[in-house]
Amino acid sequence: MDTSAASEDVNDFLQRIRELGDKRDKEDEERTKKLEEEILQGRKERQARRAGQFSLVAAEHIVQGSCNECMDCTDREASRRARQIALTHKRLVF
Repeated sequence: MDTSAASEDVNDFLQRIRELGDKRDKEDEERTKKLEEEILQGRKERQARRAGQFSLVAAEHIVQGSCNECMDCTDREASRRARQIALTHKRLVF
């Protein structure tokens, strides 16, 4: 009987260790998922701020009429996009 009881104690102990390991793994996965979501959210917020800053700069260039002469806007495609953003921004803000 003592051997049987000791065997059950060992089995219970090992089962508890497995459960704790599984619990830790689940908590780690949840924590990792939350951190990844926070990182993605932060990236989206920074990207939105950068886009807003770009549209303000582009709007200033368009309003001043200096976009064609601006060194940052010498590329025609970039200039076209800047005008498009500025006009959209102008409709929303000005």
